Amino acid sequence: AAAAAPTSKRARGAPDAYDYTRIARLREMAAGGGGGAGGVAALAPKEVHVHAVVLAYTLPRETRGEDMKSTITLVDESCDGRGDALVVNFFKAHPKPPGIGAVVRFHRLRVTRCFDGVLHAEATRARGQSLTSWVFGDGDDPAADRSSGGFTWTADHTARARALREWALRTLPDADDDAPSPFSPPHRPAASVAAAAGAAASAAAANPED
Repeated sequence: AAAAAPTSKRARGAPDAYDYTRIARLREMAAGGGGGAGGVAALAPKEVHVHAVVLAYTLPRETRGEDMKSTITLVDESCDGRGDALVVNFFKAHPKPPGIGAVVRFHRLRVTRCFDGVLHAEATRARGQSLTSWVFGDGDDPAADRSSGGFTWTADHTARARALREWALRTLPDADDDAPSPFSPPHRPAASVAAAAGAAASAAAANPED
């Protein structure tokens, strides 16, 4: 008899074969007991998997090569502020975050370097293709961006996604909130803003429109 076709693209009761690492733990592993670059070199060959919250992101843009580049900055409960974030770079397939504060699960990232104290990672690639997978949200929203239509999602994933969402709502600054937060983006001093505005006005005066 012919083999039965799969009945579902998602196996909610399937065992989870991935071990998820908190971002602070990745930083500890990359530090290598104070070894810095040596710790990153030891961690780089390993694939890591994370549940996290989007703190910032950039849209795909041109590079000097053939690939486009986009970035997503991730945090979780183990982060004390923006400086503890993980910045993930993408060059092949590009996730589409629904916005700041979105929850995402990534499989198969590779830590690449620590630059100015910020840990960086990239999507895993092989033969010119991205092997990294992602799911935004709690796995139930069919409109949420994901790397493929077939993925494993368990009750543990749902619980983790919802816990992260609650943490993000409590912790990340609201766009209309002026209160200082360790997760707020850096602000330029008022003098720098005024100088930039003056430079723009001077440029406009020197190059009036027809």
